[in-house]
Amino acid sequence: NVENELEMATTRNYYDIGGDLARPSMLSVKSPLECCNACSDHPLCTSWSFFQLNDTNSNPLPPWLIPGCTLKGSAPESSVPLLGAYSGKVLMHGLKPNPANELIAFEIPRPSAPRAIIFHGTSCFYRNESITFYKRDVNTILIGRYMVERSEFAGGFTNDEFYVAHCAGLMDEVWVPTEWHREVFSVFMQQMGLQAPMIAVVPEAVDTNLFNPFEDVAIANAELSTQCVYQTTSSSKHCHIREESGSIMCNNPTDRFVFLSVFKWEHRKGWDTLLTAYWDAFTAMDQVELQIRSYLPSSDRNGDKNITRQIERYALSSRGKPLHELAAVVWLAGSISRSEMRDLYKQADAFVLSTKGEGWGLPVAEAMAMALPVIVTNYSGPTAYATVDNAYLIALHDPPNHLDELSYCRPNEKHLTKLMRQVIIDSTTSHLVEEWIQEKESNDSSVIQCTVSVWKGLLARKTMRETFSAVSVVSSIVDRLRVHAYRRGWVF
Repeated sequence: NVENELEMATTRNYYDIGGDLARPSMLSVKSPLECCNACSDHPLCTSWSFFQLNDTNSNPLPPWLIPGCTLKGSAPESSVPLLGAYSGKVLMHGLKPNPANELIAFEIPRPSAPRAIIFHGTSCFYRNESITFYKRDVNTILIGRYMVERSEFAGGFTNDEFYVAHCAGLMDEVWVPTEWHREVFSVFMQQMGLQAPMIAVVPEAVDTNLFNPFEDVAIANAELSTQCVYQTTSSSKHCHIREESGSIMCNNPTDRFVFLSVFKWEHRKGWDTLLTAYWDAFTAMDQVELQIRSYLPSSDRNGDKNITRQIERYALSSRGKPLHELAAVVWLAGSISRSEMRDLYKQADAFVLSTKGEGWGLPVAEAMAMALPVIVTNYSGPTAYATVDNAYLIALHDPPNHLDELSYCRPNEKHLTKLMRQVIIDSTTSHLVEEWIQEKESNDSSVIQCTVSVWKGLLARKTMRETFSAVSVVSSIVDRLRVHAYRRGWVF
């Protein structure tokens, strides 16, 4: 039984839970000596404890005290008086055994197994992890997974920015999602008076399997030109701009050209810029609709959680009109699943986010994975994946007016207005795409039913699949961990 349980413990997957590793209990082990031997035979065991139920244990046991032989990790300090025996690693922390119990311990504590601890956001600060202890452990790699949303800090730092800088200074390496962040972090740490650790670019990942516009596997694996013709010809919605009036009309009176935007309702997301540009671009007579999936962040305790009311107030204050007299805007409220989120992207004709600063921009990446034409600010996180070839990039206001009072960027509303109309024009324009296909992919001059906006969307999905899928990002992570492993002489 001991051998069987040891084999199960050896093959078990271990997970880091709040800094402690899961500890399998081996009930077949009957003595501290057997427990010590079991730990010695376990390739991952760094410490052990043994506790046996008997008549002398009259007090109720705390829920975290596990009977039997516990491998992989020291017991909580408060449990020591109850333990019959435990390993030298516990003693190394200065804890004293119960004199009435037998003690068997390693004379020299075993070194901890190689591991990497990755801290996200401000977790190192809020969780009060023992960073200094980990830092002295050569067998532990400390990684900080950090990002910021702006590049200027002359007006000071937010609390979260201060916490991130504090944590970053304690790490062996900081992972940032883009080259933009690498440059910003170098300056950021200097301005905080901290020594910058190694900074590596490790992008975020997008689930390109879930966020996949193609249900037909053959189409999903086809050439871009085939996908483009399929996307263009399979759509039953055809909207265009009338030459004589400039209004937006769709062939079906009930259809609308749908712009989707997904974001947290706060200043940084540029919702005011989005509404201003959208109402400048379209009127209540146009067959368009702006769908906003948003929510009020928990930090805004006094804000109106009904986003529709906030939009109505902004319509009155900025336009002097009630919402129903302007181009249609719909707030999408409530919780939805990831698959329902995929369906939401699928029903849209274009995605737009006039953000003033992004760490990464997951909804943008998801929309691009869904091959949607994407309109996004040419600043911060999205610059890692959104280009003039695969997206519509919103320009900033010219310096010195390119930053607002909080040092976030200022997207140009007039340029966004132009781009929103351009997407509709491009949804019916095909001649440029013919040239791209002939130049970049094939010499097939018969490809004629493919639009500019669809082609951009497909190039966007191609970017996500090739560079930002889970497989690609994991490869980047392994490369960085291999660097640290080699430095420590580990076999990786």
